[in-house]
Amino acid sequence: MRIFTTRSKKNVFGGLFFALLGAVTLVLASRIQVRPNLIEPGGRLFPNIAGVGLILCGIGMALYREPWKEKSGNTGEMEKPFLNPDGLRRLIMFLSSLVLYFLGLKYLGFLISTPVASFAFISILKSERKASIAFSLILSIVLTGILYFGFNYGFNIYLPKGILFQGA
Repeated sequence: MRIFTTRSKKNVFGGLFFALLGAVTLVLASRIQVRPNLIEPGGRLFPNIAGVGLILCGIGMALYREPWKEKSGNTGEMEKPFLNPDGLRRLIMFLSSLVLYFLGLKYLGFLISTPVASFAFISILKSERKASIAFSLILSIVLTGILYFGFNYGFNIYLPKGILFQGA
């Protein structure tokens, strides 16, 4: 196929997969029962946003042409490796941090776990870019505060206090 001469097969198939996953998400979200005359947006809002986002990102992924591909004579196409060892290490650290964040939410609660996890995520994902420790700490605390007040007072959704602090 001509489309594969300028695009990676992985990107095209992956993009189509994510677009299909987004369509399935929209279909499943339409089955969520919402009471009429609700003032809030209802339980379908976030799944619908996720479904549309998956479709748009999937289409973008399928149509994206990698700028680093080079034609080099008889050797064919040379492309950058998908994941180098440093990237793999950061991916494993990030996934481990997500698991620890989940456990932290369960046992320590939102207000303790979220700033720690935010700081860890910033540190892991910054790669070569410079981000000072002070800036990362301030950003983590401000983000936690915005999320806390937004959910507690804006959406009236109370965030987890943690098993260890249930009696407090």
